[in-house]
Formats: sequence, structure tokens, C-alpha cells
Amino acid sequence: MMSTATQERSGELDRKNQTTEVDAAEVMSLLDKHVVVRYDGNLYPGIVIDEDHEDVQVKCMHKIGRNRFFWPSYDDICWYSKDDLVCELPEPEKVTQRHHQVDPAIWHKIDQ
Repeated sequence: MMSTATQERSGELDRKNQTTEVDAAEVMSLLDKHVVVRYDGNLYPGIVIDEDHEDVQVKCMHKIGRNRFFWPSYDDICWYSKDDLVCELPEPEKVTQRHHQVDPAIWHKIDQ
């Protein structure tokens, strides 16, 4: 029979060796991340506002020129297949009072 001290140490080891299952979807969450989506062959940056296992809901910016975008007066929100996600990226930089651009090095890589 084990002593109380041995049982306590054994219990401590059991607790230390326990693993917690983590849902892969939680680890890979894109919620509130800046992304680029492909829509009708064009690329648009935006922010993920909701997601499920296969799709993401993205609030997109509108394009005004090569690597120039703006937030429209009315939110442009749409569900996209995760297959239409091009990449995650840093927040687009403000270049004028209203216009933004994706980091030029990143844009050059994805806009080919």
C-alpha cells in the first residue's frame, strides 16, 4: 500500500503528464486578422469577421488603383471559401487620408 505522500506525488505526476486536446480550428483561427481574398480573379484586402470550418466572412476594402484600396462607406461583407484566401498579411498602410496599400513587397509576391 502506498503512503499518503507517495499517493500525492503520484497524483502530481499524473496531473503534470495530462494533455489537453486543442481544437485545430482554434489554433488556426483567422478571426480579426487581415487577409487578402480572391474574388472574380481580383485581389482584395480585408478583415476576417467570422469563420466556420470551410468559409470565412471578410469585410473587404475596395480597389482604386494598383495596390491602392479604401474602406467603402457601406461595409462590403461577404462569405468566401477558405480556398479563396490568398494570404494573411499585416494591416495595410495608410498612404493618404483615405487610401491604404498593402506592403509593396507582399503585394508584388501575390499580384502575379
